[in-house]
Amino acid sequence: MTDSGKFGLIGVGTMGRGLTKNMNAAGIHVSVHDIDAGRLADAEDLGASVVNGIGGVCAASDIVGICMPSVASIRDVFEGPGGLLSEAREGQIIVDFSTSDPHLTRDLGAGAAERGATMIDAPMLPSC
Repeated sequence: MTDSGKFGLIGVGTMGRGLTKNMNAAGIHVSVHDIDAGRLADAEDLGASVVNGIGGVCAASDIVGICMPSVASIRDVFEGPGGLLSEAREGQIIVDFSTSDPHLTRDLGAGAAERGATMIDAPMLPSC
């Protein structure tokens, strides 16, 4: 990883929007991707750069955060076509801010490690 601390975020819904707003307010530039064009426009209004897909976030960032609403969407972001397990690069840090399944988190972390990336589980809300 470089010392630039470039931050990217996949998912700028309710929680991701707050992260984007706070990071940009603190002077940390954020590159974002979301499947919802309205959310991307909102993030851009907050000062983020919209990039093309998960690969674009990985290319623009040293640290990649994800904020997903469900376990299925987390799995898709990692394992789907063009997902993190194919796009993350060596030395990259992936932070999952989503509330997830611990078994899935371990499996995805192992997959990230195979690419030389490090995954950190940092849910913002406890699972119920």
